[in-house]
Amino acid sequence: MAGNTAGALAAQSTRCAQGAGMFETREARDLWNKLNETIEESKVIPGCRDSDPDAWFPTETPGMGPSYTVARKLCNRCPVQALCLEYAIANNEAHGLWGGLTHRERVKLKRKL
Repeated sequence: MAGNTAGALAAQSTRCAQGAGMFETREARDLWNKLNETIEESKVIPGCRDSDPDAWFPTETPGMGPSYTVARKLCNRCPVQALCLEYAIANNEAHGLWGGLTHRERVKLKRKL
């Protein structure tokens, strides 16, 4: 049983954006699967997997709002950034930085599309 758990953890470690699992549409689910398949095939572990989750979902600083500085730097270097953003828009992710954009920025982009 311990071997199965270790294997599951190893497989999960290459997955992007920890914890996603609720999908609003079939398109969102398919994009999530494509995102993770792309990561596994390229052997690239996105920065979101190895960094503090608070960087992607920061609390607001009174009078300043949340700071996504660290997350944006990692996102801007990520080879799956565009696919991550596409997923976040399709799934209406309401929190955090996905594909280099905040929820507000994603909403604005979606209106333009």
